[in-house]
Amino acid sequence: MIIAAAASPAPSTIDTAFTNPFDLIRARVGETFVIVLDANPTTGYSWSVVDSGGSRIANVGSAFLRPESGRVGAGGKQILLFRATSPGVAALTFRYVRPFDSSTFAGAKTAVFHVVVAAS
Repeated sequence: MIIAAAASPAPSTIDTAFTNPFDLIRARVGETFVIVLDANPTTGYSWSVVDSGGSRIANVGSAFLRPESGRVGAGGKQILLFRATSPGVAALTFRYVRPFDSSTFAGAKTAVFHVVVAAS
Protein backbone atom coordinates (compact mmCIF):
# COMPACT_ATOMS: atom_id res chain seq x y z
CA MET A 1 0.00 0.00 0.00
CA ILE A 2 1.20 3.49 -0.83
CA ILE A 3 -0.06 6.60 0.93
CA ALA A 4 -0.33 9.41 -1.61
CA ALA A 5 -0.45 12.35 0.77
CA ALA A 6 -1.17 12.90 4.41
CA ALA A 7 -2.72 16.00 5.89
CA SER A 8 -0.73 15.51 9.08
CA PRO A 9 1.83 13.06 10.42
CA ALA A 10 0.41 9.68 11.38
CA PRO A 11 0.80 8.42 14.92
CA SER A 12 3.31 5.64 15.53
CA THR A 13 0.52 3.07 15.99
CA ILE A 14 -3.03 2.76 14.79
CA ASP A 15 -5.18 0.62 17.03
CA THR A 16 -8.02 -0.35 14.66
CA ALA A 17 -9.37 0.29 11.14
CA PHE A 18 -13.09 0.32 10.25
CA THR A 19 -14.73 0.07 6.83
CA ASN A 20 -18.37 -0.71 7.59
CA PRO A 21 -20.66 2.02 8.99
CA PHE A 22 -22.84 -0.69 10.54
CA ASP A 23 -20.01 -1.82 12.84
CA LEU A 24 -19.93 -0.06 16.21
CA ILE A 25 -16.53 1.48 16.88
CA ARG A 26 -15.28 1.03 20.44
CA ALA A 27 -12.21 2.97 21.53
CA ARG A 28 -10.56 4.06 24.75
CA VAL A 29 -9.48 7.62 25.44
CA GLY A 30 -6.12 8.16 23.73
CA GLU A 31 -6.54 5.35 21.17
CA THR A 32 -6.38 6.09 17.47
CA PHE A 33 -8.51 4.45 14.81
CA VAL A 34 -9.02 4.84 11.09
CA ILE A 35 -12.06 4.79 8.90
CA VAL A 36 -11.38 3.53 5.39
CA LEU A 37 -13.79 4.49 2.60
CA ASP A 38 -13.74 3.88 -1.16
CA ALA A 39 -12.78 7.07 -2.98
CA ASN A 40 -11.55 8.37 -6.31
CA PRO A 41 -10.06 11.86 -6.04
CA THR A 42 -9.46 12.00 -9.81
CA THR A 43 -13.22 12.66 -10.12
CA GLY A 44 -12.96 15.66 -7.80
CA TYR A 45 -14.78 13.87 -4.99
CA SER A 46 -13.47 13.08 -1.53
CA TRP A 47 -14.94 12.25 1.85
CA SER A 48 -15.47 15.30 4.01
CA VAL A 49 -16.12 15.20 7.76
CA VAL A 50 -19.49 16.85 8.37
CA ASP A 51 -19.74 16.03 12.08
CA SER A 52 -16.68 14.88 14.00
CA GLY A 53 -18.45 13.77 17.16
CA GLY A 54 -17.90 16.93 19.15
CA SER A 55 -15.17 16.90 21.79
CA ARG A 56 -15.10 13.09 22.10
CA ILE A 57 -13.24 12.52 18.82
CA ALA A 58 -10.31 14.46 17.32
CA ASN A 59 -9.77 14.43 13.56
CA VAL A 60 -6.05 13.69 13.16
CA GLY A 61 -5.74 13.60 9.37
CA SER A 62 -6.56 12.05 6.05
CA ALA A 63 -4.68 10.28 3.27
CA PHE A 64 -5.42 8.49 0.00
CA LEU A 65 -4.27 4.98 -0.81
CA ARG A 66 -3.77 4.43 -4.52
CA PRO A 67 -5.05 1.18 -5.97
CA GLU A 68 -2.50 -1.59 -6.34
CA SER A 69 -3.21 -1.68 -10.09
CA GLY A 70 -1.59 1.76 -10.43
CA ARG A 71 -4.00 2.64 -13.25
CA VAL A 72 -4.59 6.32 -13.82
CA GLY A 73 -8.11 7.31 -12.77
CA ALA A 74 -8.72 4.14 -10.77
CA GLY A 75 -10.38 4.47 -7.39
CA GLY A 76 -8.63 3.73 -4.16
CA LYS A 77 -9.24 4.23 -0.45
CA GLN A 78 -9.49 7.37 1.61
CA ILE A 79 -8.03 6.88 5.07
CA LEU A 80 -9.46 9.12 7.81
CA LEU A 81 -7.55 9.08 11.09
CA PHE A 82 -9.14 9.88 14.46
CA ARG A 83 -8.21 9.86 18.16
CA ALA A 84 -10.66 9.22 21.00
CA THR A 85 -10.36 12.18 23.40
CA SER A 86 -13.12 11.90 26.03
CA PRO A 87 -15.60 9.24 27.21
CA GLY A 88 -19.09 9.05 25.73
CA VAL A 89 -20.98 8.31 22.52
CA ALA A 90 -20.41 10.10 19.22
CA ALA A 91 -21.45 9.86 15.58
CA LEU A 92 -18.90 10.60 12.84
CA THR A 93 -20.68 11.78 9.70
CA PHE A 94 -19.02 11.94 6.28
CA ARG A 95 -20.17 13.19 2.87
CA TYR A 96 -18.64 12.29 -0.48
CA VAL A 97 -18.54 15.68 -2.23
CA ARG A 98 -16.46 17.96 -4.42
CA PRO A 99 -14.94 21.03 -2.76
CA PHE A 100 -17.29 23.39 -4.62
CA ASP A 101 -20.51 21.50 -3.75
CA SER A 102 -22.70 23.28 -1.22
CA SER A 103 -22.99 21.79 2.25
CA THR A 104 -26.61 20.91 1.47
CA PHE A 105 -25.86 19.09 -1.83
CA ALA A 106 -28.70 16.53 -1.97
CA GLY A 107 -26.90 14.04 -4.21
CA ALA A 108 -23.99 13.42 -1.87
CA LYS A 109 -23.26 9.93 -0.53
CA THR A 110 -23.12 9.85 3.25
CA ALA A 111 -21.65 7.49 5.81
CA VAL A 112 -22.22 7.60 9.55
CA PHE A 113 -20.02 5.68 11.99
CA HIS A 114 -21.09 5.38 15.64
CA VAL A 115 -18.34 5.48 18.25
CA VAL A 116 -18.36 4.58 21.93
CA VAL A 117 -15.39 6.03 23.80
CA ALA A 118 -14.51 4.48 27.15
CA ALA A 119 -12.25 5.95 29.79
CA SER A 120 -8.68 4.70 29.54
